[in-house]
Amino acid sequence: TVVIIGDSHAEHLFPGLAAALPGQNVAYYINGDAIDSQPTARVIRHVAAEPSVKYVVLTSLWNGRGVDPGTLRAALELLTQRGKQVVLTNDVPQFAFDPYRCKYKIAPLLDSQCTEAVADLISQRDAVDTELGKALRGLTEVTLVDTFSPFCSATMCSMTRGDKVLYRDDNHLNVDGSAFVAADILDNSPLGRAAGR
Repeated sequence: TVVIIGDSHAEHLFPGLAAALPGQNVAYYINGDAIDSQPTARVIRHVAAEPSVKYVVLTSLWNGRGVDPGTLRAALELLTQRGKQVVLTNDVPQFAFDPYRCKYKIAPLLDSQCTEAVADLISQRDAVDTELGKALRGLTEVTLVDTFSPFCSATMCSMTRGDKVLYRDDNHLNVDGSAFVAADILDNSPLGRAAGR
């Protein structure tokens, strides 16, 4: 009933969404290529034609792969025309360090680091949001969820919440991070209805 489509950033959303939607059959399709690749286009056509699928989440390492607004828009139009509730995310921050550096002091004179200045990361989100906005222009049936900003305050972005590290490398979430983002997606999209929220 719920399908997540994208690259490895779709995969890292799966544990959190599957756990948050115990009454739903949640699946993911991932491909190492961009949304406009032939294998991903084939998956989107398959999912669009499958009557049991009610919700589709599209995500990617947009910052690294880029966004082709025309191709993305065609995919979104196909899915919504087939009656799917579509959720699009703008991805999570990509840090300049990994969680090991956050969790441990790696050298006597080098402190652990879990945060990075918003000013250093915001260009990632802004560039992606601009291109996603072009694809979404006029498509009111698609919900865009900002999964980047929950990691950031006005000045800093962090890969932790409390005493929990939410990343498994510099740009992929671990299970705790997946649950953190899944809760945000459910609170801000039609998927919340699937969870009974």
